[in-house]
Amino acid sequence: MKKFLNIFVCLIFVCVLALTGILLGRNSENHAQSSIEYLQEQVEELTDNVKKLNSHLSESEEKLEESQTKLAQAEAENEEKNKALDTLCNELELKNTLLKEQEQELEVLQNSVTTLTGENENLKNENQTLATELDQAKIDIENNKTQISDLQQSNETLIAENDSLSAEMEELKDELAQSQATVSELQLEVDNLQTERQEILAELEALKTDVESNSSRIELLEDRLTEIETALETCQTSLEELEEYIDSLSQDISKIEEKLSVIETSIANNQAELSQLQTLVNELTETVTGYENRVSANEKAIAGNTAAIKQFQSLIDDKTSEINVLWDEIYSLDKRCDDLRLEISDLAFEIRLVNSDVEYLLSEIPFIYEEIDTINAQIESLKTTVELLQTQTVKDWGIITNGGYVIFGFGLKVIWGSDKTTEKNALYITLPFSFTNTNYGLFFTPRTNLTSNTVWGVRQYTKTVNQFSVYGTYKSSSQNAYSAVEFDWLAIGY
Repeated sequence: MKKFLNIFVCLIFVCVLALTGILLGRNSENHAQSSIEYLQEQVEELTDNVKKLNSHLSESEEKLEESQTKLAQAEAENEEKNKALDTLCNELELKNTLLKEQEQELEVLQNSVTTLTGENENLKNENQTLATELDQAKIDIENNKTQISDLQQSNETLIAENDSLSAEMEELKDELAQSQATVSELQLEVDNLQTERQEILAELEALKTDVESNSSRIELLEDRLTEIETALETCQTSLEELEEYIDSLSQDISKIEEKLSVIETSIANNQAELSQLQTLVNELTETVTGYENRVSANEKAIAGNTAAIKQFQSLIDDKTSEINVLWDEIYSLDKRCDDLRLEISDLAFEIRLVNSDVEYLLSEIPFIYEEIDTINAQIESLKTTVELLQTQTVKDWGIITNGGYVIFGFGLKVIWGSDKTTEKNALYITLPFSFTNTNYGLFFTPRTNLTSNTVWGVRQYTKTVNQFSVYGTYKSSSQNAYSAVEFDWLAIGY
């Protein structure tokens, strides 16, 4: 829209420049008449352009109505998409809640499996310890049984030795009794011999009184006495030998009794040790039985825990499958939500574009009306100028940098030129003459690309009778700002 307006303003400037060029080139009535005819043609052309602008304005209003309809449809569709997105978000939230519950249950099951696995490990370790202790106890039992067997053999040996010594002692006792009996006999015999000797001695004493008559008897008695003394000596020797033998037997019997006492003590000790070992074996047997019972109980507990672990693992697999299904559903819902968000984003972008178009059209329409009013005012001004030119001639003219000026005899002053603004500072243009007051007209035409969607403009900042200042601006669908703009300008007044 603004492209057409720029074209129209440029045409006006071109017309004025052409007119002033003609007036500057020649100051004759023929040239003035030609300029007037040319201006009239331009007035007609501008009138046609105003008609085109009105037509374009109608088209813009139709586009505006179409854009508003499209905007309403897009907003309705956007509202439906938002409702669908809310529904999906609610469903997604429910799925997430269900997923959290399933994950919590899964965590509880995994904790149970971990606990049971730990218990199984502890039971296995305890079983290993019990098996080690059981093996050690069995080894101790075997060792104790070996010791019992050795003690029993030792006892049997000692008992056999004891029996042998007892038999030997009995034999010695019998022999001692026999020796003692022999001693008694010998003692009796010695006593008899002593008695006989006494009798013989008494008889000898009696016979010595009658030595001569009894000499033969004395010799017999002396021989008998000698025999008795010899027998006594023999008996005495035998008696001494028997007493020594009896002492020896007594010593042997004492030694055997001591040995028997030692053997009996050893047997008693062995019996006590054997009883202790037997008690220890019984205790170890009970311990082994307890270990075996504990191992059996632990194995049963391990089997139960293993079954529970398998059951929990099956539940975990089921929960994992359910969780995977939920994840798939959540992923699908997320994808649908993302698709809806993208669609909503596209709709929002389209709505923004439509809003931008609507705002742009709404902002353009007043501008178009303003431009039409401006062009109509220019047309009226040109018509008045043509009327004045028809009765007046040029009083003065001149050339300035990038332009020129002309002063008519009836007081109208027209000056034109071209320049360029900066991005931030105002551009001041000083005129070679002064107008009567500041009511003279200023017109600006930016030089822009006709295919651009940006509206370039030049706005008046200050104005005195011989100077004015301007800013360069641009306007797009997204922003407005000051800018460096090349433009043509025209000042006309008295």
